[in-house]
Amino acid sequence: QRAAYEAQQAQAASAEALIAARDEQADRRDDASAQGHRLSTLTSQLDAAEQRLADLDRQKTRLEEDHRDADRITRDAAEALTRLEKELAEGERRLAEDEALRPRLANTLEGAERAARKAELDLAQATAAQAGVEAEWRIAEAEVAQAQGRIDRLAAEAARIDQQRAALAEAGDL
Repeated sequence: QRAAYEAQQAQAASAEALIAARDEQADRRDDASAQGHRLSTLTSQLDAAEQRLADLDRQKTRLEEDHRDADRITRDAAEALTRLEKELAEGERRLAEDEALRPRLANTLEGAERAARKAELDLAQATAAQAGVEAEWRIAEAEVAQAQGRIDRLAAEAARIDQQRAALAEAGDL
């Protein structure tokens, strides 16, 4: 009777241990499933961040091209302004040499002055456009840095989840 009683006690203890082990296994399985979903979500976020980074790189390339174009336009306008200033000086010299040609030279001078004003306006517009491009460039650089930070955080989170999964696999819970 005592042996039967002890066997019943051992059986009851084993049953309780089995129930606890099954509960623990279910908890671990639920945790692993939740981690898998979280990893999937993080992977999707990482893909989205990488896509955004690629978009920002394309924008950066476009802004660099726009910046080069603005520099070229500024250089061309400055050269045009220099050229027009030389023409104006030449016109003034001719005016001093030959007063008889004054009406014709006055017309030439007037055209050169208009061209100079237009060149100055073009230069001002090109300078303003360049400032806009530079502002967009700085915004794009900030967005690239922000996206890179998100990618780094997501990569660290993915590595941590991989470590947890590996630990669960080693423990035989997966």
